[in-house]
Amino acid sequence: MSRTPSTVQFNYASWTTIDNLHVYFAGSGNNSYGVYEMNFDGSGLAAILNSTESVPGITPPYSGMGGMGAAKGTLVFNISAVENQTTAVGGVFAYRNNNIVRIAGTGDILAGLPGNSWLPSVGPNSISDGQVVFLFGNPSQIGAFLVALATCAADVTGDVKVTQTPPHLNSGTGDYNSKITIQNTSGAAIAAPVSAMFDGLVKGAVVGIAQPPELLNKGSGATTCLSPLGEAYLVVNGGTALASGASTSVELNIADSAGTPSFTTRVVSGTPR
Repeated sequence: MSRTPSTVQFNYASWTTIDNLHVYFAGSGNNSYGVYEMNFDGSGLAAILNSTESVPGITPPYSGMGGMGAAKGTLVFNISAVENQTTAVGGVFAYRNNNIVRIAGTGDILAGLPGNSWLPSVGPNSISDGQVVFLFGNPSQIGAFLVALATCAADVTGDVKVTQTPPHLNSGTGDYNSKITIQNTSGAAIAAPVSAMFDGLVKGAVVGIAQPPELLNKGSGATTCLSPLGEAYLVVNGGTALASGASTSVELNIADSAGTPSFTTRVVSGTPR
């Protein structure tokens, strides 16, 4: 999204950081927070995130911030809000090339740690050479994570037809099986690897909450660059591009102690990690 010049009346400015290009700071006015940038000479003030603009997973008004850091034109920051005046949510985000992308936050699961309203922490030394280190978790469990802000996989769900059979219990293993078929309905080939992401399934054990349905397929992983983080994915066509009109199928193996699993499938070109 494009960033336009901004006229802002601040009660105060709190978090501040710089890189070789700009000064970045968080400001508050009328009980609402925003994130801004300006040139070193004081010109070019613009809103990176104003007090009415949503970010993935969080809707304004924002209730606070917990830190920021910048390097070579990329800003990382965290911000929190209270949904419906009852539920606290938070997240850490990156801003570069006039776009804001979500790194992690409430509702994500990283290495088995669920993130709740606890605000992921970043600081002036959190970013270097396109990599971000941050703290993530909840009041009971916490971990330090490193993520590379590389270009992630491209969502091509609109270019395919996904067919999946209802999960059925395999009496021999005690797990559930479901077959998914992905057909390229576009007029062009989809570059390999083609991966399926499963909203509602995770990869690996989750700490501190009831274990969600888990994808057991060999080679499956957990998303680290497409929200929601921690969702299970599987490369379904890794060798060559999926030609126009072509299909590929795979049978999923799912563990779910709570009953028949429920999930939806998205398709991306690339690997969402």
